[in-house]
Amino acid sequence: MRPIYQAILEIFDEMKEELTKEGKSDRVYYGKFEMKKLARAHFKEAQWLNAGYIPNCDEYIKNAIVSTTFMVLGTTSLIGMEEFMITKDIFEWIKNEPSILRASSTICRLMDDISDHEVSTINDISTFS
Repeated sequence: MRPIYQAILEIFDEMKEELTKEGKSDRVYYGKFEMKKLARAHFKEAQWLNAGYIPNCDEYIKNAIVSTTFMVLGTTSLIGMEEFMITKDIFEWIKNEPSILRASSTICRLMDDISDHEVSTINDISTFS
């Protein structure tokens, strides 16, 4: 996971070089910030798996809000936009995990988990048939 993480940080550095020419290099900070949160969330899931730990619902949802990638994708999609209306306030808004983003991340994660469970149940049933 470390080589992938390092490669992504290098991409952010390249983006910063380009955006410096346009006076928008401060945007990269927010992308890196969200990417680091995502890496920590995936690491936590790996720790849970390796320890055989099943988190309670609150622990799971708190981590899932980040691991669904809504925040990182929302932030990184704005970094390179040329719109003059993309301000630091917008990045700060996303960084503070507003209710609308937390709710949509939670819904997305739970829908994904339900569909994964349904597929695994179907596979289990077909194994015994």
